Amino acid sequence: MSTSICPRQGCLNSRTKGEVDFAIRQALNRFDEWNDVADVVQKCTGYYYEIQGVIEDAVKIGMKVALYGANANLEDLDKDA
Repeated sequence: MSTSICPRQGCLNSRTKGEVDFAIRQALNRFDEWNDVADVVQKCTGYYYEIQGVIEDAVKIGMKVALYGANANLEDLDKDA
């Protein structure tokens, strides 16, 4: 994954935006596939959307750690992607 230098250590810049979006979509699709079978969380509810938000954050955290290591800046996840 190629990235340009970012002023803040650990930010996900515009060159990785498409990759972040792709990874989030894949994770959300995987959750939906599991939930369609397990029927644990009803769609279009507060819990469903909260779980989606946690999944999105987990993907962003994973990508930052993969790119920048254990010292990646994990603050302001929503500003980076």
